[in-house]
Amino acid sequence: MRTTIALLALSIFLFSCSQSNTSQETEENTDSTTVAEPLKKTLWNIPLTTAWQDEAHFIFTVPDDYGIDLMIGSTPSKTDDLLTDTLQGKVLDRAVEPLLNNGCESMRSMQVELGTDPKRGWVRAEDVYTIRKLNIATFTNDGATFNVGLMDPWYRTDDNGTCYFTHLIFLYDDQYLYLIDAEEAEFELRWKKAKHLSVVNMLDNLNLTGEKRGKTWVLTWGEPNVKKELSLVWTGDHVKYQSMNTILQNDVDDLNPDEGVEADAPLQTVTCTLQYAGLGDCFHLEFDCGDFGSAQVDLNEEEAALWHDLTSDENGEVIVNPKYDGKEFEITYKVIIGQGCGDPSLDHSQDEIQRVTGFKLK
Repeated sequence: MRTTIALLALSIFLFSCSQSNTSQETEENTDSTTVAEPLKKTLWNIPLTTAWQDEAHFIFTVPDDYGIDLMIGSTPSKTDDLLTDTLQGKVLDRAVEPLLNNGCESMRSMQVELGTDPKRGWVRAEDVYTIRKLNIATFTNDGATFNVGLMDPWYRTDDNGTCYFTHLIFLYDDQYLYLIDAEEAEFELRWKKAKHLSVVNMLDNLNLTGEKRGKTWVLTWGEPNVKKELSLVWTGDHVKYQSMNTILQNDVDDLNPDEGVEADAPLQTVTCTLQYAGLGDCFHLEFDCGDFGSAQVDLNEEEAALWHDLTSDENGEVIVNPKYDGKEFEITYKVIIGQGCGDPSLDHSQDEIQRVTGFKLK
């Protein structure tokens, strides 16, 4: 009897140990195979289709609140279908003649095939995105690699008839195209009604460079008289706009003192009131005696600090520093021939501008 009880106790003990080991092994196996869930399709992260492999013909839609007109037929027609989802596809053909004119430039149409259940038709070229450039820069985050790309610019007109280019910057890897969350950005970084980042300016191209600063990804490009620095962050599930910095580039430390100076240009000292600062076709710094946005400055350290303190940059918008708005300044300058407002690659950018050699608050 005692032998039977002992054997029964031993069996229960061994069974208990076996169950404990099995449970432990199961927990260990579960932990070792746990992986992060793949990103889901959202407003920001768009799973790429095989169409992406054809850069020359790849097309991408991001409809606004209204949608995009798809004109059905072998030629542009008035029979419309409304596209309301983010779609990928390819360009089949491009219209030879402009479809219509919006006051800025003629808009052309293109025949496209969109979606996994393909829809064919014609769209306005300014309603869809095509690739301008890939592999502009590479960023890494916790072992993941993201490349930077740029879509061809859109030409847009605002409610006042002012014409702008909009440039869609995006990131991508071998699985996703990442739009940049810019819901909190100002007009300069997203077109009206859009939530994704698209740089708004008056240039037909952006020459981007990129670098990583800590956990921040910084993209840089030049505009007339200024340099732009766009900071992005990876939030854990998408890319988000962080800040925009505008750096004025009108110092002339490396300029020959006589270069560009008109032979008879007199040195003059005037008292002027600061009225306005802002970005449009280029940087503007307006006093009641003239616009000094394109001026070259050759000032001592104290004067240069005051000059650069005239503006304030909040959320990418350049304005007059409130403490100097309406204040009088004594400006010493002469007129030279230099880079005026406009595309620096064009001849008309050479114009009469000021070289400021003295500057103080009255």
